[in-house]
Amino acid sequence: MNSTNTGILNLLSHGEFSLKDLALYLDVDSKTLVKNISQLNINLKDLNMNEIELKDGKYQLELKDEQWNYVVNSKEFLCVEDIIDYLYLKFIFKGFINLEFEKNQFDISRSSINRYFQIVKNILKENKSTYRYEAGKGLKLENIGLKDKSTFCKKLIKIFVKNDLSISSVSIYYNLFKDSQLDNLLEKLYNLFSF
Repeated sequence: MNSTNTGILNLLSHGEFSLKDLALYLDVDSKTLVKNISQLNINLKDLNMNEIELKDGKYQLELKDEQWNYVVNSKEFLCVEDIIDYLYLKFIFKGFINLEFEKNQFDISRSSINRYFQIVKNILKENKSTYRYEAGKGLKLENIGLKDKSTFCKKLIKIFVKNDLSISSVSIYYNLFKDSQLDNLLEKLYNLFSF
């Protein structure tokens, strides 16, 4: 799933849009959008869901709440940027990550997971955070730089806002945060964000 497809779904989850408006919001040309909508319709049809339709000059997608939850939150509909954000959040939140496990969870190649995590490593290096490799286990976070604490909070707030201030059980983030007191975490994030 590319970021344009994810963007289309996120926008349509909030209402109907003309091709011109979609192009403006997503910063892509109209031909690309039409092609992406066709790809999405194939995926939606495979999942036995309604397809994106053009009615009165506006694109719309009518799904039940649980279907929207699945489309917006499940790993099958994550773009590369979402996967990178997930890896970053998980590493900071848990303090440990096993890329082999993550590769299997996302059903992607070893080279892809390494390429995505290299971006996370670059962010950590730039923010002066440190980690070490534990043979046969994975990477362990040793020190979190001040800027990474801020970046972590911003990415976490982005996830909560995207998910209407909740994390459903179909979300890739559910397993990451299920042992946390989400309401308490959300309140602290809100206070921190306000500060």
